[in-house]
Amino acid sequence: MKPDTDDRLKRLFAAARAADDEPSPREEGFEARLMTRLRHRQEAELPWYAWAWRCSPVFAAVVVALMIGSGVTSRNVDPDLSHTLNSGFENATIISYLTGE
Repeated sequence: MKPDTDDRLKRLFAAARAADDEPSPREEGFEARLMTRLRHRQEAELPWYAWAWRCSPVFAAVVVALMIGSGVTSRNVDPDLSHTLNSGFENATIISYLTGE
């Protein structure tokens, strides 16, 4: 280091040693107050949207399970609309839907 830098560093250390190490009343117990406030926030009841975000992985798993289940069970069904129109069971329902009655 340069001699100028050494002198400056020595003056800074001397100033730090001479500084008052007694905490002010405002600094007294700062950590305790901060920890108390954080603990109070953790103990407070969570709003509904926080629970929704925490449950979103469960909801996503349910949706994926339903998609897989519907894909497995609907493989035997003909996706063609003519099959539904030609079946006698749903014929009246589809006609009333298409005609608006």
